[in-house]
Amino acid sequence: EEVVLEEVSRRPGMRAYVIGPEKAGDPGWAAFYAPVHLSGQRVGTLAAMRTRAEPFAREERQALVRLAGLGSLSFATERYKQQRAELARLQERQRIADDLHDDVAQILFAAQLNLDAILERRPADDEDAAGVERALGLLVRADTTIRKVIHQLSSSTSPEFDQRLSAAVARV
Repeated sequence: EEVVLEEVSRRPGMRAYVIGPEKAGDPGWAAFYAPVHLSGQRVGTLAAMRTRAEPFAREERQALVRLAGLGSLSFATERYKQQRAELARLQERQRIADDLHDDVAQILFAAQLNLDAILERRPADDEDAAGVERALGLLVRADTTIRKVIHQLSSSTSPEFDQRLSAAVARV
């Protein structure tokens, strides 16, 4: 098994061979390797090992090649599902950011304008002026915080995106 795994990493192409018995009681073994391709690029290798020195029949080799193709299809399907899930997550983040901007941030800003107008009409020594100023300060802090959240939600970059971009640039 160690030999098979080591060979898969060194020589990933399709091949088959038989190793005969080396001593009494040793049945020998056979191996078959079929590369798994996705978009013209090898993403893995299907390795089959038989614990007796009997070559893989033509039908068995064809079945293993088909299995490698199914593995490729499965890999592509899983990658597609992951991309769809990431896209849905990003779209939901953008929807939440838009809702916060269009609703909550606008309400906070309108409340700030109303409090500013109240402060302009009242004399500075009014008892309520201090409470209104505190409320205005809280609204300004809330507005700043909500805008930071909106910016973070709208940002489409993620650590995975950065890594994928770096890998793509490195390949080019």
